[in-house]
Amino acid sequence: MVRLLSHLGYLNTEERSSFEQLVKALPSIIAEAEYSEVYGHPLDGETRINESKDEDVLSPEITKELLIRDRLLLKFLKANLFSFEESKKQLTETLIWRKEFKPLSAAIEETHAADLDKLGIITTFKDPQFNNQERVVTWNLYGAVKNRQELFSRLDQFLRWRVSLMERGLALLKFDYADETEKDLAYMTQLHDYNNVSFLRLDAATKAASKSTIEMFQKYYPEILDKKYFVNVPILMGWIFSVVKVFLAPETVAKFNVLSWGSEVANSLGDWVPEVYGGKETRSLQELNHAEIINPPAWSSVKSSKEKVQEKTETEQKPQPHPTEITPTEAVQTIKN
Repeated sequence: MVRLLSHLGYLNTEERSSFEQLVKALPSIIAEAEYSEVYGHPLDGETRINESKDEDVLSPEITKELLIRDRLLLKFLKANLFSFEESKKQLTETLIWRKEFKPLSAAIEETHAADLDKLGIITTFKDPQFNNQERVVTWNLYGAVKNRQELFSRLDQFLRWRVSLMERGLALLKFDYADETEKDLAYMTQLHDYNNVSFLRLDAATKAASKSTIEMFQKYYPEILDKKYFVNVPILMGWIFSVVKVFLAPETVAKFNVLSWGSEVANSLGDWVPEVYGGKETRSLQELNHAEIINPPAWSSVKSSKEKVQEKTETEQKPQPHPTEITPTEAVQTIKN
């Protein structure tokens, strides 16, 4: 039996069963994918949980690791209505994709085109609903550059930049919250600003890039967004959405918000947004941007299971130096994912 901490006590019997199955399946999932990291957090950390211990004697380090692991697994379960098989499938596919795409490399190590960086902004604000803890908002500014079609036509480069923006936002989220009332801290808000963009005449490159991005995020980033705003959208498109949403799931409708004017944003997000969005902040989005990422501790130690096995094998096969020989100090190798 998988020990269930009190922070998951709200799960019903069926949900608890699916959660326990997913935890038990983790070793086989990681082995199949040959990878164990999700959003900068390894699911097979060095301080693996001792399931026989009582909750009140767990160290803070292990408790935090448990919280992060559980919150990440729950995102896959919630996205699949707590179907164990579907959640397992999506988690496995996500790990395989992350091993191949290397999203952490896109976020940390790679340099992206300067014009691409103008398209995305990450901001945070202190939310009074959560004791002024920070919430994350990513801004997609499609009209910020004049060569949008050229940028979007280089699809591979665009997707790696877009994943970089997502991963940098994820690094600011709080996955180790203990109280379920703080669950929103593990979600981010996304805003798409169509100012200076002809919404009704989007070019083929922009449409293709948007389609690929949506598909990728649906597959590999479940339960990340709490709200999604479409800003400076023509009134006609807002009316069309009001008709279409009748056919959408209530959960989807609750997340989507269409605003015809940028000045309406403050009504939803608060006065902290810049004046151009109806707020009181005199600084621009660019001045508020989290351009430099603060790496979670786990990011520097993420390795695939295959890499760990390979390193162990190489160490075992390496000839040991004679005691009288002087062994040079080995350089610390940067982990690249």
